[in-house]
Amino acid sequence: MLDYTLVTTKATYRLLTPQDIPFFLKLAQAEHAERREAPPFDAQKVLATVKELQPARGRGSVYVFEREQKIVGYCFLVNCWSSDECGTVLVADDLYVVPEQREEIAADFLTLLVKVAPAGTTSIRIEVPRAGRGSAAPFVKLGFRESGKSAFSMRTMRT
Repeated sequence: MLDYTLVTTKATYRLLTPQDIPFFLKLAQAEHAERREAPPFDAQKVLATVKELQPARGRGSVYVFEREQKIVGYCFLVNCWSSDECGTVLVADDLYVVPEQREEIAADFLTLLVKVAPAGTTSIRIEVPRAGRGSAAPFVKLGFRESGKSAFSMRTMRT
């Protein structure tokens, strides 16, 4: 699990704090608005995810991206065990950066993440919806490759 501050010349990547929540929710709503065919924005679901990804739980972490003392993005990092890779996969879920800084900051964060991934991490995964495959070009440029797997899911009755 990644649970410490990361710093580059481009930005500071740190764990979300309670003081960040109001602005973080505005960014989460902006990210949601950019997605096509998304269900209505639900701040309570976002906050439930934040609660689950507290470092003490070991499931992952929520990072905010800070540049010039302003939060410009965030990422939910989720720890997943992969039996295929026999190790931990860090899933960069809901990676969002404000549009004017998106490519530079997202690339910086992912490049740094590859370098500082915790021991036992076999890969970093970023999920790009099929409809948004055109937006995957910056990730391919960084060295990310399509896994070739298709995912299917079914909701349980326990939600």
